[in-house]
Amino acid sequence: MQIEPDQQRQKDPEILFRVNIMFLAVFICFVVVILRLAYVQVVQGELFAQELEKYSLKELPIPAPRGHILDRNGVVLVDNKPVFTVKFMDKPEEKINKEKVAEDLATLLDWKQEERGDDRKLADLGIQLQASFPIMLTPEERQRLRTQIQIKLDALPSPERIDLLQPVELFSIAKEVHVPIKYVFTDVERTQALELLRKKTGKTLPNEQGSNDRVLLTELIKQQISFPYHFEKKQADDLVRKIKSSMEILRETPVTKQSDRKLIENARFFFLDVKLGHSALQREQTWRKLLVLERMVGMGVPAFMPRQIKRNITAFEDARIEERLVELPGVYVEVEPLRKVKTDANGGPLATHILGYINSIDPQFVKEYKSKQYSGNELVGVAGLENYYESQLRGKNGAMAVQVNRNSEFVNETIKRIAEPGNDLILTLDWRFQDKVEEILHKSLSQKNLKVGHAVVMVPSTGEILALANYPDYDLNLYYDRETFSKVYKTDILPYEDNKITRGAYAPGSTVKPVSVMLALQEGLVSPSETIMDRGGIYVGNRFKNNWLRSGHGAVDARRALQVSNNTYMYEVGLRLARKGNREGKHYSEQFEVLDYYNSQFGLGVKTGIDLPGEKTGYRADDKYLGNLVDAFIGQYNNFTPMQLCQYVSTIANGGYRIKPHVVKEIRKGASNPADRTPLTKVKPYVINKVVIDPKWIKVAQEGMAKVTQPNGTAYRNFKDFPFPVAAKTGTAQTGGNTDNALIVGYAPVNNPQIAFAVVVPGGGHGADMSGPIAKQILEEYVKMYGIEQSLKLIR
Repeated sequence: MQIEPDQQRQKDPEILFRVNIMFLAVFICFVVVILRLAYVQVVQGELFAQELEKYSLKELPIPAPRGHILDRNGVVLVDNKPVFTVKFMDKPEEKINKEKVAEDLATLLDWKQEERGDDRKLADLGIQLQASFPIMLTPEERQRLRTQIQIKLDALPSPERIDLLQPVELFSIAKEVHVPIKYVFTDVERTQALELLRKKTGKTLPNEQGSNDRVLLTELIKQQISFPYHFEKKQADDLVRKIKSSMEILRETPVTKQSDRKLIENARFFFLDVKLGHSALQREQTWRKLLVLERMVGMGVPAFMPRQIKRNITAFEDARIEERLVELPGVYVEVEPLRKVKTDANGGPLATHILGYINSIDPQFVKEYKSKQYSGNELVGVAGLENYYESQLRGKNGAMAVQVNRNSEFVNETIKRIAEPGNDLILTLDWRFQDKVEEILHKSLSQKNLKVGHAVVMVPSTGEILALANYPDYDLNLYYDRETFSKVYKTDILPYEDNKITRGAYAPGSTVKPVSVMLALQEGLVSPSETIMDRGGIYVGNRFKNNWLRSGHGAVDARRALQVSNNTYMYEVGLRLARKGNREGKHYSEQFEVLDYYNSQFGLGVKTGIDLPGEKTGYRADDKYLGNLVDAFIGQYNNFTPMQLCQYVSTIANGGYRIKPHVVKEIRKGASNPADRTPLTKVKPYVINKVVIDPKWIKVAQEGMAKVTQPNGTAYRNFKDFPFPVAAKTGTAQTGGNTDNALIVGYAPVNNPQIAFAVVVPGGGHGADMSGPIAKQILEEYVKMYGIEQSLKLIR
């Protein structure tokens, strides 16, 4: 059917009209949307921005429980115990008078007296916190302050003169009126400035950019050293403006009309001493309030984060706070985990220098720990295994999503991530044997009125430490009992904090004669069967050096030299080493390097690699005289640590393999349920090096040490009734004092070494008299506890 032209013409305007209506409707919709968007963005934009800004999410850490430390049998040595910690958090819904809360809370908490300071420090803290504190100046004190402040003000230049000052003078004035100075030395300037400082004061600073520039600038100003500083005009103008502004504030009120508070503030500004006129009680009360307020304010801590006021409060303190909690807005008591260390069978200290302790982060390490995602309030390992295995014990903190308002004040919270406990450490030692070694050391030294002693026991084939004991020691739990700690720290803890087994260096005496014999044999200085005649000593140069037995031992070969601990034999091979060097065109002083080379192969004079922090290398002397060279062969030159001596004798025992000693046997995954604590790492024996000595020469040393405990040997009386043969070497090291150091090293059984030991008793006299009996008791306890054959199961 066809549409007539007239009909088509009638329909076209109708369609066009409808299309136009549709376009108009769409256009109106777009206009409405655009106008609405404009209204929202322009008119209400600021309101929405403010509302959006009003609330935001922050993440707070949830501390992870620290991992446990257990002995090889699964007995917990270090655990977590719940303690009460007082904290403070701002409340957005109410305006808290922090100073009033601090004043009330201070009366409920006990603080150490060591945290107090003089009146100037008290005023400094009070002004810094913008807190009120009693000021009761006497007329004489008020006049003194006015006079001294006026003198300081008069000494400052006029504003007009400041414009004419040179940079060095500007710096000096800026320092005087507390205007921060920033100056970056060029490399050439720094070198020049350091040299000027050294010439005037003798001080030597590191030539490093950064914080050292501030120290250098301070020293230059302090010493009034003229230096050609370079300054951009803009920098100079800015510094001048700040100085003038600071001086205006200082001079705005005449000194005679200043209030006592203002006088104190200006006295603080000019570092003047002040006397606030407090009674002893007022001073104590003010200090307590300010100490609490300082923690509540938490300089640099966001408002939404809780501030720790005091950790590990007593039950009495907790009860007092709970009674008055309504009067202390923002204050709450939270249960936190703190370390609890196992004590020995009698309630005394156990494994003090192995386990270590945790404490607050040292200010000098705050930046380092923050880079590892630590918060400022966390406790970290400071000593022992707690420090060495910090990354394993710490665990992974959880997270709490905290909603805060625009002022960073807490609004709401939700748990975002559950904390994961730290990993557990399983040790190589049995706490019972460790306890017995400590007891033996304690009793033996106490009976002889000796003050210090060290014993270390290890498995020569694996490097596992079976016991590591220092005397005196102390209870690690004292670190977590702040009240007692503050009373006994200086007398009962500080003198004994250092782990002398890894950090104390002692002359080894004759205990090093086995390595001297092996050196002599390996270098071809002597044969095993060759005898050297001892008639009581030998001349070294023009000095006669005595054997310890003045009548002499007669003909002595390598094995007998060790058995009777003959000095003359060692002097002679030392001289032969010097002569060998001469034949090779070397000065005898170069032969000290040969000695160091052999020592280091056995772990003497180098780090043993034990998994405890702060190990030292001992002490290598530097007086390279011929007499000292031969003295080194009898252990009277270098100083070594007890741990080095134990690694050394273990290397002899196992046939020449220097094995890394270790205290941790296994690391297990941390978990709340003990059944889920699966092994992560099992520590395997690690051979640091094999000594470059012919095995037959090691055999000679072993045979000589076996003779030490046989008839005519220096330790025969110690081990003559022992059920199996023991190899040992006693040592009596002269110290230049009235008493000698007593030492013994050894291993057992001779033909199947399972246990190696080193005992060092400074001031103990003869090794066989003091250290020998201690070593015997340690071996007896080992056999009693395990049985020599059954102990094979222990070390697997």
